[in-house]
Amino acid sequence: MFIEVFVTLFLVWYFITAYMTRKNMPAGPFPYPLVGNIPQIISADPARPFDKLAEKYGDIFTVTFPMGTAVILNTATLAHEARLTPGRQEDLMGKEPQSIYPFTVIMGDTLSTCDYTPVYLFQKKVFVSAKHMFGAGMEQSLNHASHSVKIAMKEIEDEWGRPFSLKKLIESSTLVQFWEWLTSKKIALNDEIVNEINELAVIITKQTLFNTLYQLLPFLSYLPTRFSQEITKAQEIKNTIFPPEYRAHQESYISGIIRDLTDSFISAY
Repeated sequence: MFIEVFVTLFLVWYFITAYMTRKNMPAGPFPYPLVGNIPQIISADPARPFDKLAEKYGDIFTVTFPMGTAVILNTATLAHEARLTPGRQEDLMGKEPQSIYPFTVIMGDTLSTCDYTPVYLFQKKVFVSAKHMFGAGMEQSLNHASHSVKIAMKEIEDEWGRPFSLKKLIESSTLVQFWEWLTSKKIALNDEIVNEINELAVIITKQTLFNTLYQLLPFLSYLPTRFSQEITKAQEIKNTIFPPEYRAHQESYISGIIRDLTDSFISAY
């Protein structure tokens, strides 16, 4: 008897709370207790779940996740228009750490994970300024790009007549180009740096798939699972590769000379 009364009271409380939370928000599927709209999102369409919901509720609708309620803008045009609305940037750019776990843990307080704060605004200003500085040296950037193309073509010639993975070749040559833009260093396709960044990318991709599960079951982040171990591994890779390179650039940096993206960031900062 007690259990039935408790469940009934809980459901009444939940219904009233959900209604009051959503009454001034756009229409959307009513959320289930604890899991929110996760079942409707998952069952709608694994590839494009929001498109399926938009067919019923329009391109602006409300959904509830275990960590909170959000308004979905289902087209790029709507998102762009909303960002230009005066005084609404804080609502649109904010990021709750729980909603993007574990990327805040892996990458730290970066532009992609930072909430809408003075820190975010400063980082954005530095990023835009550094991008323009590096873009001014476009001829140098093109030379870097041609280097990665050349070594990719040489790898294909060396493997002539033998099977090889085109996907792996493209990924590795892209990372070679990225690393040269970032550090001015030319590395081989099989360099340890390439292997480690590839491993980091694989871990981040896996964690993207489990982001919703972490929201649904937050306690999972405290358990010694394989995915928790991979988060630790990703932190180790990031801390092994990037901070030493940045410190070396700080020591050799000469004001007014932009060798690569890292110099652009130092100068902009």
